[in-house]
Amino acid sequence: MTSLKKTILVWTAFTLLAIGAIDAAVSYWRASKEADDFLDGQLRQIALNIGDLPAEAVNAPHTQIEPEDDLLIEVRKKNGDIVRSPGDSIELPISDVSGFSVITAGGIDWRAYTLHGRKRAVVVAQQLIVRRELAERAAIGVAAPIAVTIPMAWIIVSWAMARVFDRLSEIGRSIQARGPDRLDPIPVSDVPSEVLPLIDGMNELLARLTKALDQQQQFVSDAAHHLRTPLSALYIQLENLRMILDPSGSGRDFDEMNQGLRRASKLVDQLLRLARFDDPQKDLRFESIDISEVLISCIADQIPIAAAKGIDLGVKALLPGRVRGSRDDLAVLFNTILDNAIRYTPTGGSVDVSVRRADERIEIEICDSGPGVEEQYLPKLTERFFRSPDAAGEGTGLGLAIVAAIAKQHSFDLTISNRPESGGLCVAIQCPAD
Repeated sequence: MTSLKKTILVWTAFTLLAIGAIDAAVSYWRASKEADDFLDGQLRQIALNIGDLPAEAVNAPHTQIEPEDDLLIEVRKKNGDIVRSPGDSIELPISDVSGFSVITAGGIDWRAYTLHGRKRAVVVAQQLIVRRELAERAAIGVAAPIAVTIPMAWIIVSWAMARVFDRLSEIGRSIQARGPDRLDPIPVSDVPSEVLPLIDGMNELLARLTKALDQQQQFVSDAAHHLRTPLSALYIQLENLRMILDPSGSGRDFDEMNQGLRRASKLVDQLLRLARFDDPQKDLRFESIDISEVLISCIADQIPIAAAKGIDLGVKALLPGRVRGSRDDLAVLFNTILDNAIRYTPTGGSVDVSVRRADERIEIEICDSGPGVEEQYLPKLTERFFRSPDAAGEGTGLGLAIVAAIAKQHSFDLTISNRPESGGLCVAIQCPAD
C-alpha cells in the first residue's frame, strides 16, 4: 500500500538533492573559471610592473583579459619623481598614508592600495567596475543553474505526483461509471494509505445502503405476496355475498367494491413485478427472440379491450427482427405499454404500433391519440407512483416504472415523448439486433 505523504516527501527530497548537486557543480565550475582568468591576469600585470622590466616586455606569456582588468602600478620617490608609470597618460594620485582608498584618475574610479617605504611609495590600482562585474558574474553563476533546474524540478515533481494521483483518478472514474444498481465494494488495491479511510467509509455506506434496499425490496415483495391471497379471498367472498343479497346483479355498491378490489389486486401484482425486475440478483436467461412475434401476441391480447372501448389498435409497420432477451419479460413490457395507451386514449381514438430496423438496432414505437403529457412531467413518468396531474381514469403510477426496469435489465433505450403531429404519447424502445 502506497502513502501519499511518503511518496511526496521522497520525490521532493530527491529533487532538491539533485538540484543542489547540479547547482553546486555548475557554480563551482563558473567561479573557478572566473577566478583563474582574473587572477592569472593579475599575476601577469604584477610581473610586468615589478622590477626593471619595461611594461612592454617581449615574449611575455599573454592571457586574454579585458582592458579594465589591468592593474595600474605607479612607483615614486620621496621627492615625487616617477620611477614607474602605468602609461596611457594616467597619473595615479598617491595617498599620504598607507592603505586602501578609492581614487579618481583619467575620469575613472579606481580601488587603490598605497604603500609608503623609506625611499619610495607604491600605489596599485584597479578599476571599480571590475569588482562590480565580478559580483554580477558570481550572482549570475549562482542564479543561472537555479533558473534552469527549477523547471526541471517542477517537471520531476509533477510527474511523480501524476503517478500518485492517477490511481485516485482511476478510482473516481470507476465510481462515476457505476450504475445505480452497482453497490459492490470499491476495490482498495493500490489505494494510498491516506485515502484508504475514505474508501473504507464509502464501502461501509454502500454496505448499509445495500442492506436497506434489500430490506425494502423484501418488504415490498412480502407485503405483496401476503396481500394477494386475502384480496383474492375477499373478492370471492364479495361475489358470494352479492349472489345472496343481490341475485339480479344490479347493485351499484357491489360494482364499486369490485372495482376497488380489482384496483388493489392490480397494484399488488404490479408491486410484485416491480420487486422482481428490480432484483439485481435475478437470474437473467436471455435467448434470441423474434420481437415481432412477441409484439403480435401482445396486440392480440389487447385487441378485445381496445375493441370494447372503440379504439383502433393497429400495426403501421412490422419488420422482422431478433433481439436477445426474456420472452416473458418483454411480453410484460409490451402489454404494459399497450394497456397504458388504451387506458388513456378516448373512445374513437387509435393506438399505432410499428417495428423498424436501422443499421444494427431495432426500434419499437407505440403511439396513442390520447391527451399526451405536459413536457415538464415527461421525465417523471418512469418514477414509481407518479401520475400526471391531468391524467384521467384509473392507474397506480407503476406501469411505466415496470417498463423502465425491464428495459434497463435488457440494456434497451427507453424514450417517452409527445406525439407531434396529432397529439398523444409515444413510447419508443431501441434495442440492439441479435
